Amino acid sequence: MLSGLITLALTFTGFTLIALSMDKHHAQIIGSEINPKLRPAFMFFGWVLLIVSAVPCVQQYKISIGLSAWFGCMSVSGSLLVLMLAYTPKKVFAGAAGAVPFAALIFLIQVFL
Repeated sequence: MLSGLITLALTFTGFTLIALSMDKHHAQIIGSEINPKLRPAFMFFGWVLLIVSAVPCVQQYKISIGLSAWFGCMSVSGSLLVLMLAYTPKKVFAGAAGAVPFAALIFLIQVFL
């Protein structure tokens, strides 16, 4: 169960980074134009987080069910991001910034339990 929370946090942050690499969403979230030099970095680290987010699910549930759980977590976090972009775009950055320490805390709890 805890691996699902880690995966949700990482996928939400990954999708947020990918959204920050786009002009419209960057202006919605941050309120300014994107620096063209930062665009590839946002895209790269967003994809890295999405790929890394599969690891907790695959470790807990093995490859077949783990990948299905990972896609489910991606659907939930993607839907949450879409709703936040529509209704509260300024809170997306705070949610993504808080999701990474939350994932680290849950990982530490899972390791020591």
